[in-house]
Amino acid sequence: MRILQFAETGASTVRECYSAADQIRPGDSESWYREWKRLADDNRARAVRMLGEGHVRLAQGMFLRAGAYYRSAELFLADCDERRWRVLDAMQNCSLQYLRALDPAAEFVEIPHADEPIAGYFIPGASGGRKWPAVICVNGEGEPKDAHLFTIAARAVSRGLSLLLVDLPCQPANARRGVGSDRHEIEAGISACVDYLVTRGDVDEKLIAIYGDGLGASYAARAASLDTRFAAAVCDGGLFDSSYGHSVLGSFAGRPHGRLPDRGRHHGIARSIACPFLITINWECLPDTDAAVRLFDYCKSSGICADLEPSLLSGALPDRQTWIEPDRNFIFDWITLKLAERH
Repeated sequence: MRILQFAETGASTVRECYSAADQIRPGDSESWYREWKRLADDNRARAVRMLGEGHVRLAQGMFLRAGAYYRSAELFLADCDERRWRVLDAMQNCSLQYLRALDPAAEFVEIPHADEPIAGYFIPGASGGRKWPAVICVNGEGEPKDAHLFTIAARAVSRGLSLLLVDLPCQPANARRGVGSDRHEIEAGISACVDYLVTRGDVDEKLIAIYGDGLGASYAARAASLDTRFAAAVCDGGLFDSSYGHSVLGSFAGRPHGRLPDRGRHHGIARSIACPFLITINWECLPDTDAAVRLFDYCKSSGICADLEPSLLSGALPDRQTWIEPDRNFIFDWITLKLAERH
């Protein structure tokens, strides 16, 4: 289901996903790795051939799908499995090939921070001599920046938003180098990303937003509460702190989580966010819709500029069995609207 959702942005096809799934055997993790990697290798080889023949757009789509399939192949490999890093390297290579074919072309950037630079992709939303709004995109622990290419990049760029996709200290590219994942280090890293965007001649420093996906929503919330330079923030997965998110995630995996952290602290985070922010619900991360609605009600009664995903405003909460992801088209419409209001 996860990889099928990428078909919406061209990062998978239904036919290819089912062709891989047909060969995967329950209880055989090697078959999972083998089939997704085979599919990725096939797309990558065809992309190289199409590029050599001058079919740039066809090759671009194949590189994007190959990267998504490599990521899927890597999902269940152990950290100590050497194949994991080879597959992640192949994924990043495909991402770079895809980004080079964009018009205007995207850039691989290294943002100065502490002892190790932060690796990122800067994707301009448009060309021309003016400054454009930009969105910093962060994922949760263990999720590479490339995942945003498969889910949101096309939606943002089509709306004239530039994107900065980054690997924070807790993510795979940095984990290999032994960079830690201290919470304050992550927040300082996000501020370094803002510093970088402010120096660019093609970014409007007054129109910078942050988008946090899944457990990355906690990083976005904390960053927006500490750095007043953000014009809008999206917590795509709920507004919560990382300890609460990890506790919920642990319960999904069958681990006893004991007493969850006090959700009242979320109100404190909300009070500290100076910019408008949007709360959505992502079942992979935060299934407590009642808590999100209560937080939204608190924000509205306290004059805090918060919005809630429309599907939650009706009072008819979504069915977890059928509802997969928030409407990301709405999310980027919301970001565009809030930045236009700020402008």
